[in-house]
Amino acid sequence: MGHGLIHRFGSIGDRPDDPAPERLRHRLVVYMGALMSCGAVVWCGLSFAFGFREAAAIPFAYLLLTAANLAAFAAWKRFPAMAFTQVLASVVLPFAFQWSVGGFYATGATMLWALVAVVGTLTFTSARQLVKWLALYLALAIVSGFVDGAARARAVVPVSEDVKIAFLVANIVMISIVILALIFYFLDQRERAVQALAQAKERIEDLRKEVADARQLGQYTLVAKLGSGGMGTVYLASHAMLRRPTAIKLVRKEKVDEATLARFEREVQLTATLTHPNVVTVYDYGRTSDGMFYYVMEYLGGADLGVVVERHGAMPVARCVRILAQTADALAEAHKQGLIHRDVKPANVILVNGWEPDVVKVVDFGLVKQMGPQPPASRADAQASAAEAAITGTPAYMSPEAIDTPGQVDGGSDVYSVGCLAYFLMTGQEVFQAKSWIDVWSHHLHTQPVPPSVRCGVDIPRRLEELVLACLAKSPRDRPSMAELATRLRAFEAEAWAGWSASDAAAWWEEHGASLAADREQHAGALDVTIVARAPGAQASETRPTKLGKVAGGNGA
Repeated sequence: MGHGLIHRFGSIGDRPDDPAPERLRHRLVVYMGALMSCGAVVWCGLSFAFGFREAAAIPFAYLLLTAANLAAFAAWKRFPAMAFTQVLASVVLPFAFQWSVGGFYATGATMLWALVAVVGTLTFTSARQLVKWLALYLALAIVSGFVDGAARARAVVPVSEDVKIAFLVANIVMISIVILALIFYFLDQRERAVQALAQAKERIEDLRKEVADARQLGQYTLVAKLGSGGMGTVYLASHAMLRRPTAIKLVRKEKVDEATLARFEREVQLTATLTHPNVVTVYDYGRTSDGMFYYVMEYLGGADLGVVVERHGAMPVARCVRILAQTADALAEAHKQGLIHRDVKPANVILVNGWEPDVVKVVDFGLVKQMGPQPPASRADAQASAAEAAITGTPAYMSPEAIDTPGQVDGGSDVYSVGCLAYFLMTGQEVFQAKSWIDVWSHHLHTQPVPPSVRCGVDIPRRLEELVLACLAKSPRDRPSMAELATRLRAFEAEAWAGWSASDAAAWWEEHGASLAADREQHAGALDVTIVARAPGAQASETRPTKLGKVAGGNGA
């Protein structure tokens, strides 16, 4: 209990965001002021006892100054001003008291107090500052040698040998107590540091073991970390026999509950049913011996559309049509299989330089929903299905019905998201921008979008713009189906204005491919993740902007 009170007293000026070294400096200055105050109380008492009433005013004034200084520090948290005031008063106090009484040879022990104060500054100031305080201390000590005789001559009450001995003994005892207190304090800090170091070593050994165990998953060897999110980590891996590069997503069991693991497992199973070349291929999945879920998919060495647009700006209309046609084709097959993606956004559409330039790969079916009748579900599947009634997705790309009635969305929701994606590719901006995702949701529900040609001031073919705005209709009934959208986009590709040829794409990758690869290496950990919020009326999960300005939240890697 006593240790806790001392700790709370030393922490009176701490702020929540102060680092540990800064808090330690705060405590040392506060403790030094408290210890010097104990000495001042003794000096004040002895002075009154021996009749030195004027001299007693000096340590009493120090007590008042220290109390006011610490109170101001507790209220305003201004450490530099408090530290300077406290150290100056602590250095000057012993000298001022000794000069008022006289007797350099007897009361000179008080100067040891000043030396303690100066040395104490070493723990919370720079070497340059310490030299300045030592210079002040030496100057005051020299002055004491000259003024000691004059001070004794002015003494109203003669200083007897008994008084001198009493002050000398009191000073030595107090300084000894202070030194012992400091020794015990630093020994305690050393013990804490040793314990923290031992715990850190144990944790490092555990991490080394985890890394060693995790480097091998069945036939796959982990080669490098590609990125991480709130629920897991993505690694570049290699198959022991096939030697082909793959990407492995690991979902740690301590990061998620069983329902979420069931959702990830369902994502793999449903994604594996899709065979379209523009959907990421899933090779394998399973669980490790310690219960960690993983799945293996093809490694995509390109960049997501969010990165491409951020680095190089809005795309030419002809290129947008080519990319959107592939995206719609992939999602049309998913809809034909009875699956809706529910999280179509730039980060989930990867552009790669594959068998031909500008190949689209739709990834991350982590929020996929199965339409139509389904077989009886297990308990974990039932929990995962219940989560579908929550608001899920990325606010800037969510359909009105995904916000208003999230448990009843169908393929039209993906069409709306593709419309948002098209708008982003053509303008370099999201359809609706606001200070919070609550405001973005409100715009999706009630605000008509500004035509992309008006937004960016670029000529966009009328029929293409009408198609994009049709995808952004508030009612799903007013939107085209995904299959119809894909057909109309493929028809646009045959027109003269949509002539983004393979040679155009190849030239673009020749110019920018290396920089995208370098950027991917540099920002491997900056993963875009998805918000998962509760139903309207309940509190949603916290969101925060990532490096690329997207919304981050609960979905994970």
